[in-house]
Amino acid sequence: MEHEFERRRLFLGGGPVWHSTWPPGRVEPNRRIYDYELVYFANGSGRIITGERVYECSTGSAIIIPPGLVHCTVGVPQLERWCIHFDWFGDCGAHRDNPKAEDVFVYNDDPAPYREELAAKDPELPGVSFPVFRETVPQEILLFLRRYFLPESKGVGGMLMRQGVLMQILGLVLRGEEPEAAQTPESGKLFFKAKNLIDARYLDGGLRVAGVAAEFQITANHLTKLFHAALGMSVMDYIQTRRVDYSRKLLLESNLTVREVAFASGFNDPNYFTRFFQQKTGMTPSRFRREWEIRFDGNEA
Repeated sequence: MEHEFERRRLFLGGGPVWHSTWPPGRVEPNRRIYDYELVYFANGSGRIITGERVYECSTGSAIIIPPGLVHCTVGVPQLERWCIHFDWFGDCGAHRDNPKAEDVFVYNDDPAPYREELAAKDPELPGVSFPVFRETVPQEILLFLRRYFLPESKGVGGMLMRQGVLMQILGLVLRGEEPEAAQTPESGKLFFKAKNLIDARYLDGGLRVAGVAAEFQITANHLTKLFHAALGMSVMDYIQTRRVDYSRKLLLESNLTVREVAFASGFNDPNYFTRFFQQKTGMTPSRFRREWEIRFDGNEA
């Protein structure tokens, strides 16, 4: 196996990158990606949840997530992350065919299905299985991350230097020891399946906690306890939070009225939508739209 690997030619392909701070309690919708994603936790803590395992991450932790794995990230306090999407051979179909950064992942509510043919190839690294998780990696990784996030130099030389930096980053992660990730108990697997269902159907105004619970033959109270344990919020709070996130997008990207946005986002009562939106964002939907329009006009000037 090692001999076969040595004969292969790794040519790392770069995808989109992010360096961002999450507010406390943010929950990512369940999703799958087409490439590999390296996530470094520079500050704060959180967890990455799959159907089989929970990875508890804190300052200094890193994980490499493979294509096709359904997962989500949960922020506990405020969270600072560095994220690099890449593939091992420079031939990921999603990088080649999709010009937009958001096209490297597919959420459960996306109308387009996940296309296996666009996924990056498995590098079949000796002794390595994905996801790769490290509780702590050397702090020098931040130096290489900052360097990698600089604007890319033009020409072959710039491309090779960028490849070298990415190899340094991956080397720091892969040379560490793999801790035993917590096996997800049956209750956690049930939670993840329920979250999967909600992430696909949260825009349905008829979606109810009791209905979701019935899908898995448990009580609504039991399901609420599972969500509180995993996310620190109730099932309905999670559903409504997903709806508010979607409504923000409609307020910014469409000409729908606030009333129309409420119904399109799964709320059956526009007045309740306005109150809940204000509770979550600190402003009414109308003010939210107005402030972004003013900010956009100011940037255009």
